[in-house]
Amino acid sequence: MKSTLRISRTGRSPPKMKSELSTAGIDGDTQIDSASQPRVNSVLPVLTRGVRRTATATLTWLARVNCLLSSRKLIVLVAHYCDRDKPTALDTESIRTNLTYLRESCTVLPLHEALNRLARGKPLPRRAVSLVIDDAALPFYRVAWPLLKECDGLPFSLAVIPGLIRSDSSDHLISRVMYGMTSLRDRPSRKELLDRANSWLGIEDREEEPTLEALFLSLQRLSRDALGELVQYLDVPNEDFMTWEQLTELRSTGSVHLVSHSMSHPRFRYVEGDWLDWEVRRSKEILENQLGEDVQTFVFPYGSPKGVTTPVRESLKRNGYHFAFLTTPGLVTVDKDRFLLPRVDAEVPEAQFRRNTNTLRLSFSERRPAPTIPNPISASLGPLGP
Repeated sequence: MKSTLRISRTGRSPPKMKSELSTAGIDGDTQIDSASQPRVNSVLPVLTRGVRRTATATLTWLARVNCLLSSRKLIVLVAHYCDRDKPTALDTESIRTNLTYLRESCTVLPLHEALNRLARGKPLPRRAVSLVIDDAALPFYRVAWPLLKECDGLPFSLAVIPGLIRSDSSDHLISRVMYGMTSLRDRPSRKELLDRANSWLGIEDREEEPTLEALFLSLQRLSRDALGELVQYLDVPNEDFMTWEQLTELRSTGSVHLVSHSMSHPRFRYVEGDWLDWEVRRSKEILENQLGEDVQTFVFPYGSPKGVTTPVRESLKRNGYHFAFLTTPGLVTVDKDRFLLPRVDAEVPEAQFRRNTNTLRLSFSERRPAPTIPNPISASLGPLGP
């Protein structure tokens, strides 16, 4: 660029220009011709256009990098759509708005397909999202299921608690008792309820501290009639969950994939021994026998990583599970522990929902993974479903 400064032949400069020129690093005897000012102004638009072109190129490059990185990232959303009395529960129109945005702005994949791609190192489409709905409660069936059908069969996974589905089986009655011990709100304390159960069973005089594991073993020895009497004595309500007929209806659409949500929805920090194996193994067996589902994914009730102990991990592996999910937020990537996979809340207002389905935003907000991953997704065994 040519200099815009001209040296006056007079060798003199007006006194009022000295401070300005000295600040600019020009000798006080050098004078700027006022005719050069338009040239300075003409350079500014050129510089502005250059900055804009550079910024556009940088943003385009970042978008391409994000697209490449996103091909190895999956957002898994979690919702319940069952607690209609909760103050923060979404109304029907808000649920419809979020689901419509999900269909139009994201690539929604069946959970088993997305996880299988990640495990095999295959790329995912842009803004890949999978939806998991926990509990399979009747309010979900009545309110959210019709909205999902409106969205052209949006695929999703349903985390089912088979032990709490109404039936006359011993498994159902045992599940109701154990559910009452760790899950029910507005109930007597866990210890009080356990003491009442042990009193009814006639084992309250044991010297050792009563445990839920010991209670579970006692329940397994009872007849079905005795279990029914104990459930009535403890006054454990029968929560409203979907029936097997309704689950069959959903699965027949081809857009619904079932995963295990345990037998009795316990807090896993209390679960151990034979009770643990029953929660993990029996829930898988019942779903596979009742509906012909190949169940290889487990969803932890309450989603706390504190309950994922070494015995829990071993039970998941032993019973053929490839993946397990929590409710801690984050992205699912190949380097994540496959038994501590994160999920992002879907029951939020529209603005937050859009942020929760933004891969780039979640990438920046997520904590760094632990340096040692005992069970990465890439180590999962075989294919996950069809």
